[in-house]
Amino acid sequence: MSVEERLRRTLADERLALPAWPDPVARINAGIARRRRLRRLLGAFGATLLALLTTVAWRIALTPAQPTPRPTPSVTDQFVPWKDSPVGAAAPYPTRTPRATARPCTASDLAATAQVADEGAATSYRFYTVRIANASTTRCTLFGSARLSATNAKTGTRGRVPTDPTNFYSPDTYDRPATIDPGDQALLGIVTANGCNGGANPTTYRNLTIEVLGRTYPLGALTLHTTCKLAVSDWLFDPNATPPPAPPYASLVPTLELPATARVGDVLAFTVRLTNPTGAAVSLAPCPAYRMAAYKSGGMYWLNCPAATIAAHASLVFAMRIQLADYTPPGTIHLQWQLLDPAGASLAANAVLTVVA
Repeated sequence: MSVEERLRRTLADERLALPAWPDPVARINAGIARRRRLRRLLGAFGATLLALLTTVAWRIALTPAQPTPRPTPSVTDQFVPWKDSPVGAAAPYPTRTPRATARPCTASDLAATAQVADEGAATSYRFYTVRIANASTTRCTLFGSARLSATNAKTGTRGRVPTDPTNFYSPDTYDRPATIDPGDQALLGIVTANGCNGGANPTTYRNLTIEVLGRTYPLGALTLHTTCKLAVSDWLFDPNATPPPAPPYASLVPTLELPATARVGDVLAFTVRLTNPTGAAVSLAPCPAYRMAAYKSGGMYWLNCPAATIAAHASLVFAMRIQLADYTPPGTIHLQWQLLDPAGASLAANAVLTVVA
């Protein structure tokens, strides 16, 4: 079979015929129907969306406008400007002065009993004190010393004990004579020593009494051992025996606020916030002094007191300045601030400062 015949037979074979095309009219009608259904769906969805947006818009329009929230304003603490008022070399407050003498005490002014205490030993000395209170209603002054009587334990004899004055009670610590208010105590010091006679043959005194303004006071079970003559002081007043009144500024709370860094040799500006956490005003009279220090810089200054008091639960913010020395080492140092009270340092604060070159 030739090639031509084979080709003719193949072309006439119905098994190899291509499938017929669908009806073109039907295809066009089906496409038109699909597009119409899609437009109806889109139209319905758009209408629904428009209605929803319209409802939301009306609700927003009809809702009353709410005020814009604002932070609650805080009470501004009073700011006190810098006052360059150094204290100088002198102490910011006068040192304590002894009480002025009053009328002489009488026997009826003194309490009926005396208090005795062993104050301990130092080297070869031992110290004892006798205290008698002012039982009257007014201040009086007890002058001089007292007579001491005892029984010699070795001989059994009783009599007046020989004594010497003592210099162990400094006038810087004790007032002489003893000016005592009602309830205050006058103090008499007794000192034994074991440095005489090489410490051999001590004398023992028992049943001791002292005589003051014609009154005799037994000293209880006190027994004294000494190789030297007893030393007895004049009547003294110990101001440290009565607790001082609370400093007027002790309840204040200081807080330092300063930059994180400062340069060597610069003037550092910072603030001190003095807060009164109590329910009562705190007086700033007399206006106190303060001390500040950073490495080897600082000094004592008078505070700038624009008001007589810091109100309850209020604060004053004080501007501060400190000249940093040009030899301050770079790195971390502590800035210390301390308010001074006439009775001494009452409160302090400190903060960390980074010094850069």
